[in-house]
Amino acid sequence: MSVLSGKNPGAATLAVGAGVLALFILALVLVLRPAPQTSQSYHVQLYPFLTDAGVEIGYRPQEPVESLTIGLSPDYLSALTITMNGEIVSMAGEGNGIGFEGSEPFDLVSVVLDRSLETPAKAYPLVQYGTEAAVINIAPFQPVAVNGDRVSGQSAGPRFQWVGQPLIWEGENIVMLYEGAMPQAVQGMIGNSIAVLNDYYKGVLGGELSTRPELYMLYDAGRPGQISIEGDSVRGQALIRFIGGGLGEVGQEAQRRVLENIAHEMAHLWQLERQGVGTAPDWLHEGGAQAIGLESLFITEKYSDADYSAMLGRAQRNCANALSGGPLDKAAARGDHEASYACGVMTWTALSAQREGATVVSTWKAFADFAAERRDGQSAEAFYDFAADWSGSEPFTRSLRQFVTADWSGANGRLIVDGLFEGSL
Repeated sequence: MSVLSGKNPGAATLAVGAGVLALFILALVLVLRPAPQTSQSYHVQLYPFLTDAGVEIGYRPQEPVESLTIGLSPDYLSALTITMNGEIVSMAGEGNGIGFEGSEPFDLVSVVLDRSLETPAKAYPLVQYGTEAAVINIAPFQPVAVNGDRVSGQSAGPRFQWVGQPLIWEGENIVMLYEGAMPQAVQGMIGNSIAVLNDYYKGVLGGELSTRPELYMLYDAGRPGQISIEGDSVRGQALIRFIGGGLGEVGQEAQRRVLENIAHEMAHLWQLERQGVGTAPDWLHEGGAQAIGLESLFITEKYSDADYSAMLGRAQRNCANALSGGPLDKAAARGDHEASYACGVMTWTALSAQREGATVVSTWKAFADFAAERRDGQSAEAFYDFAADWSGSEPFTRSLRQFVTADWSGANGRLIVDGLFEGSL
């Protein structure tokens, strides 16, 4: 399949088918309330900061306590160094986290997260390091029990937390925190792109976000000449980590990939505001963000005709290859997130092509509105029902379901993608 140029994304679609943030966020105060059987309240302050060894989190109860349990999985004990009242201790894991129990009451526990403690991007990282800063997922480190009493629930607050001194780029409705080590040319490109995309998304995806979003941009300058990008989003926050000195070269390919990831994570901010998003399968949610991002970069002229065509062509090839690994709706379970991204783009692009004048963005928004009225939210079944109504085509709807659920191992993936667009599966 070829990709035709043109300023209407539908043309390329058819061708494929046939407030001011504080400078230091160093203290998160958690008001911890135990289970209802006791009226006592516990106040524990968390102080994360960056050291040569990694991120250190200090837990300081307002009054000395006899025991404290945090929610982090015991599987991570080997990557932690723990001190209690200044002395290094070794702690065993418990069923609900990692417990600290002193021979006498204590008022300070310090946990150092080794720099090796990183998890794949899709698992929401516990910690990701840049050159001058880090971002931690604070939720697993919150106390869950004090003196043996369960706390009533997680304290309200952001999931991601910046550790270290950031630079701040502040737009009218969005804030970006980034490292001074990030190349200046990239800083400018990112800031300008965020402003344009934020205004566009606000206009076409509907209204204001419930919170002023924060974008965290980490830069790890290692591996000269190379570049890889990781991203995660939760409600109101997005984290993008750029790894490799190749980012400083700001070549055409590096620029395309930077923009692609920014547009993708920002699309998630709007997705996460919609009712029923929690039931969306990976291929529908991630593929939707990817398709929205690519099209939006084209419409806002951050991508040229050739850029957009090239990115759609890449998604088509990657999807065709990924289909050999098994059914698309099982891709996330087998860890094949590339299939979710690439084939998700093909799915949304094909559906938008079924209605004259529709774009991926308008199609996704219509689906989000449709799913908000359903008990199953943005489920696969909701998507198939929506597709039947949106396309008005039984053959296409049947082909869409087949494309997602059938095992195409051994088939020609290129022909399968063609069959989706043609409604001939």
